[in-house]
Amino acid sequence: MHLEVGDAQLYKPSRIVVHELGHILSLPDMYPGAPCPKVMSGAWGGADCPNDQPDAEEIAAVTDFFAKNNVGDRVPWWGSGLVAR
Repeated sequence: MHLEVGDAQLYKPSRIVVHELGHILSLPDMYPGAPCPKVMSGAWGGADCPNDQPDAEEIAAVTDFFAKNNVGDRVPWWGSGLVAR
């Protein structure tokens, strides 16, 4: 992962890292207007959003994915351009 200096100055770097880790763990990007507490809202949460902790729903989604799949299984939405609604 490459973090641009401008992004690191605008957004909390740990939020960016946790957001990108969420993708590795099967979570899609959230939709425009997603609330700040959602780590997967990414930039939609706004630059003043400091939250870098996944909420219970995000944790449950990762737990559910790995309960139903093996490590290395394809994440269905990867490469589709889909976002969570």
